[in-house]
Amino acid sequence: MTLYIFKNDPPGQTACTEGCLENWPALLVPSGEPSAGAGVGGQLSLLTRPEGVSQVMHNNLPLYYFAGDQAPGDVNGQGVGDVWFAATPAPDAGGEGAAAAPTVSVADNPQLGQILVDSAGMTLYIFNKDAPGQTACTESCLENWPALLVTSGAPSAGAGAGGQLGVLTRPEGGTQVTYNNQPLYYFAGDQAPGDINGQGIGNAWFAAVP
Repeated sequence: MTLYIFKNDPPGQTACTEGCLENWPALLVPSGEPSAGAGVGGQLSLLTRPEGVSQVMHNNLPLYYFAGDQAPGDVNGQGVGDVWFAATPAPDAGGEGAAAAPTVSVADNPQLGQILVDSAGMTLYIFNKDAPGQTACTESCLENWPALLVTSGAPSAGAGAGGQLGVLTRPEGGTQVTYNNQPLYYFAGDQAPGDINGQGIGNAWFAAVP
């Protein structure tokens, strides 16, 4: 069953309480810890809801079901109120890349200088085996390098991002953000804004630069 994020949730907190839960039930854990299945990058954790139960979070974003989904694969909650979106595997602590149209900005990294980041400050990467406007990272590659995806609208340029933003259609059908015709990715080993744990891996992955 599809899991959703709520754009009105602050990181690590829930804004969906009381009557909201009738349509958007929280993904709860009665005991123990949640576990990541195949292809799930990023970090799973728990928050204690106001009513005292434990809700699962992905990259610090609470996860929900939609009461209008009846069968596996249903995405009837996608885009509801322009605030509810199907969660994606991308490790985006701010949730924007998992929601609609992400923002690509520039941040100053103490080690690398200026690099591209998403709206939550998570580092974005390029893969030097990608051809311009095409991706060579498919299937199992995406477990470690989730694509920066767009679910609706178009990506926008934040402060300092002076290059050209675009999109490409991935082989599996998703829409990935490109910067100067280079596909953008996250690294599943990055857990917090400013992390650059993917830099130089395999001499093929590098933090994107403006």
